[in-house]
Amino acid sequence: MTVNRLNALRKERGLTLKELSAELSKIGIKATHSQLGYWEKGERSPRSENTWKQLADFFDVSESYLLGYSDYRKTPDERLKGKIAEDSLKAEELKKDIQELQKLYDDLKDEYERFLKEPFNTIEGTTLYKILCMYERIKLANSSVEYKKDEFIDSYETYLKDFAEELYRNHSELGFIQEDIANNTRLLEGVLKGSIFSLSDRINPDFEKNGKSQKEISEELKVIPYVLNYEATMKVVEYAKMLSERDENIFNPPTNVNKIKK
Repeated sequence: MTVNRLNALRKERGLTLKELSAELSKIGIKATHSQLGYWEKGERSPRSENTWKQLADFFDVSESYLLGYSDYRKTPDERLKGKIAEDSLKAEELKKDIQELQKLYDDLKDEYERFLKEPFNTIEGTTLYKILCMYERIKLANSSVEYKKDEFIDSYETYLKDFAEELYRNHSELGFIQEDIANNTRLLEGVLKGSIFSLSDRINPDFEKNGKSQKEISEELKVIPYVLNYEATMKVVEYAKMLSERDENIFNPPTNVNKIKK
């Protein structure tokens, strides 16, 4: 039988059974330290199945992770939402960088074109001077540095080329991030509808080593229907794990995975 992670999660928080009991009472979960000890060992289960959900919320993990059915702390929809939020933040920061760099590039290009028509011999007050200061090529106090025409041209062309390449890289990176956001958004919609389940979540070494997938096992058992949603798949995972722990498949499948006893 799969062992729940109540003990491990409690120790992560640095709590004793009595301290955990006290903390849980604050959020409406009434359980003595003795009861919690029994739950941790799998010797007893809470009378209310909703207690497992409350405990999972307390430890900020999915119920399936708490019960030991999944190796992921969060459900697929929670992980996808987190990834989308993380990528969205990256995209916004990159858009800001691109906007600033594009303005710098445009100003430098306009200035370069004016210089070619009417050369000037000082960089004071120019965009080029600003860029040189940004890259610490000259000191701000030294604003009257005189350049020869060839030196001006070389500096303009070098930075224009560098900025153009950086803009290309940033736009490419932004494109990849936006593509990931779109793909994960579609996956999230499918998961929430119960029509898509991440393939990575369906791989579990505890039973995949037997050479059979969850779908194959569930089809052979003809007991638990293979439905591509999170809770149904986790039931298949639990049953498959139980099969892998027994030499002969001679027991009846559980009607409720939360009530499985040793």
